[in-house]
Amino acid sequence: MHSHYFIDTSADHVGPISLGFVHDPHYLRPLSLGENSSKRGKLSFSDIQNIIKIENSTKVPAMSWFSSIIWEDIKKNYLERKYTIPIYREILKQNMSNFMFILWYIQTSCGKKGKEFLISSFLQPKFDCFNYDYTFDYYGNITSKKIRHKTDASKNEFNRYIRIAFESINDYNKKENRNVKNNLDKNDLKTLSDICEKINKNENKQTIINQIQHLMVKLQIITTCKTRGLNLP
Repeated sequence: MHSHYFIDTSADHVGPISLGFVHDPHYLRPLSLGENSSKRGKLSFSDIQNIIKIENSTKVPAMSWFSSIIWEDIKKNYLERKYTIPIYREILKQNMSNFMFILWYIQTSCGKKGKEFLISSFLQPKFDCFNYDYTFDYYGNITSKKIRHKTDASKNEFNRYIRIAFESINDYNKKENRNVKNNLDKNDLKTLSDICEKINKNENKQTIINQIQHLMVKLQIITTCKTRGLNLP
């Protein structure tokens, strides 16, 4: 963000994070504050083309793991214009709502161990990035990195990272006027209850993560089919 690339501009995610796209320097571009503010979570045909171009050239996945099935479907079908961009956006928004609910459920229904599980499984692995200072070229490629000099401020970064992550989960799920609600059924809720039981019994963490990933695959397929009016496989 301190690069000359963003001087007097705002950094825009080509693929909106609110739709499940990744937060990565390769997918940032400079926009004016006004343009970035008006874009919000919009996704255009040209955005999809640009995202695919970046993904192909950098080999950095454009989509977060919990939306990857939908993204592969979009890449396969978007050129046919059979389904409009607003439909793809609706599918991604529904999927994000489902994922944020799952995180909230684990945090609030699994007790203290639920929050500890989310931190160790999804936040801790990413914090290694905070241990380095990076330099980037014009296209967002990392050209060098070095060990950061730790200060009192930087030592508190991980706690801030955790706090903001859980505030985001709570804010998302407590917003009463949110247009898109989760659409998990009773079997999905039973799966979440089973996940909580395994977390509290300290069962194998990777097994639990795999179960969450499997649930998200199922929800992506169901959401895509329902939104498009297709029969479930």
